[in-house]
Amino acid sequence: MEAENPNSRLERIQTKARRLFEARPSWLFRGNSSGEPADTPALIAESFRTLCANLRIYTAGQYHTLMVTSPAPGEGKSLTVANLAVSLTRRRLSVLLVDADLRRPVLHKIFQLPNDVGLSDVLKGEAEHDNVIRQTREGLNVLTSGTEPDDPTVLLESGRMREMITDCAGKYQIILFDTPPVLSTPDAVLLTPLVDWTVLVLGAETTLTEEAKRAKEMLETANGKVLGSILNSMNSQLAPGYHKYSNYYTHSSSDE
Repeated sequence: MEAENPNSRLERIQTKARRLFEARPSWLFRGNSSGEPADTPALIAESFRTLCANLRIYTAGQYHTLMVTSPAPGEGKSLTVANLAVSLTRRRLSVLLVDADLRRPVLHKIFQLPNDVGLSDVLKGEAEHDNVIRQTREGLNVLTSGTEPDDPTVLLESGRMREMITDCAGKYQIILFDTPPVLSTPDAVLLTPLVDWTVLVLGAETTLTEEAKRAKEMLETANGKVLGSILNSMNSQLAPGYHKYSNYYTHSSSDE
């Protein structure tokens, strides 16, 4: 399989993101061989409603801060956390979505927001987070990644990061974090002990079992609480019993 052209990937992401603002339930699709969406918007929306419900059930409602990451790149973590944030916002919850992937951020592209200032600038003491959080037309609050830092690791493990999380926790009902893949950088491992729960996004056709296990072990070794995983890009033709959901939620106890 040939590697996807970066420009084509960006265009694909922006096309999916624009569907969010066209009064459609969701924009996360998995294409089939004909190039058409493999699942209907209603089914995709239902999958995220199920995810929201399961998060509430398995955490007994105690998931004030939630980090979403993946073992390796290309497994759909950013689109997944963006969909989840929108779904929670539609439940009339006050949600803050933070792009903590300071190396290859994409949330500002998904939501078509400026990224001249953001999280990195807050952590460097050059901006106040209340002044740089932007709101989408859906009512979702987004803190983009900001200017590219020299060393993201130093910023993410700083005292300012802890202070910002504590302050925002008093202002928003739910805070979601998008981070770099676990096996690519130390960033997710550093952030996981600062949040209530961590969820791993796994690619149905891309994630290796050993990679998933290693990522989970690394997060737990860092005192992170791994709630479970989201299986992304499920081939509905191979698993009709899952009702053609592109994403489904699996509690961590069933992963072991």
